[in-house]
Amino acid sequence: EMSQEFLDITEYDSCFAESRLGNVHEVLIFGWKLTPVGAVWLVKGLHGPTDKDEFIPISFGQFGIDDVCLAPKNSFDNHPWQDAKECVDAHTSDRPDWLHWPGMSLFMNDSELRSLGECIKVGIYKAIEDERSFVVRDVKKIARSRKFLLKEVTWNEASGKWKVDLIRSGKNFSRVVDHQIPDGITTRTNSFTDDNPKTHE
Repeated sequence: EMSQEFLDITEYDSCFAESRLGNVHEVLIFGWKLTPVGAVWLVKGLHGPTDKDEFIPISFGQFGIDDVCLAPKNSFDNHPWQDAKECVDAHTSDRPDWLHWPGMSLFMNDSELRSLGECIKVGIYKAIEDERSFVVRDVKKIARSRKFLLKEVTWNEASGKWKVDLIRSGKNFSRVVDHQIPDGITTRTNSFTDDNPKTHE
C-alpha cells in the first residue's frame, strides 16, 4: 500500500494520487536493473505527468510493490489493434528487423494487388503522388506493423508477380531513402525470394 513515507521521499509524488494513501496504488512495472544498492523495479506511475523515458526505481519488496502483480498470459502479438481494411499482411517473421528497414519490396499476385488497391482506396499513381500511407503487418504476428508509402509498382517477369516497392512513412523520408529499397519479401502465401536482402539504418 502507498504510504506518506513514500510520497515524502520520492521526487515523483505528482505521479501518485494522494487519495490512495493507505491503499493499494496501481503502477506499471516495465523492467528491472541492478544498482549499487541492489536490484530495483523500473516503475511508471499511473497518475500525473511523467516524461516518456522517465522511470521510478523502487527496490524489490519495498512498499509491498511486488505483493500482488498482474501479468498478461501472452505477448498480444496476434491481437489486431488496427483496422484490417487499412492493412496489408506480409510474411516477415523470418526477418525480425524489417520494422526498422527504410523500405522493402513485396511481390504480389493479381488478387493481392487488388487487395492493396482496396486498402489505399485510390489509384496507384494517385497514392504515390499524394504519399498516402498504409500499414504492413506481419501475417504471423499481426500486432507488429509499420506504416509505409507506395513508391512504385512494376511487373516482375521472373516471378510472374507485381513488384511493389515501399518506403517507410515519415516526413520527407521518400527523398532521403530514394533508391535504397531492399528487395526480397513476398506477401501472404509466398516466401522470401532473396536470402540476403539489403537493409539500411
